[in-house]
Amino acid sequence: MGRPRIGETVMTAAERQRRRRAKLRETIDPARVLADLDRGYRRAFFADQDAIRSGVRKLLARWEKDVAANKEWWRKQRKRSRR
Repeated sequence: MGRPRIGETVMTAAERQRRRRAKLRETIDPARVLADLDRGYRRAFFADQDAIRSGVRKLLARWEKDVAANKEWWRKQRKRSRR
């Protein structure tokens, strides 16, 4: 009856909804991240701006790596579905 339990106890509908909303809040919005970085960069001292630039380079490199991995995964999925 109802949905299967997660963990030891059965969750109510309200608990499931709270859990779902918490997961959605964890999602990263790239535009917001870049806006926050830009704001922080403009307010930072010159000595701190180098560290911010370095962090942005690392972040962008990670995003590019994730995009490349995602494209590769989709390419493999399309290749599989054609068989």
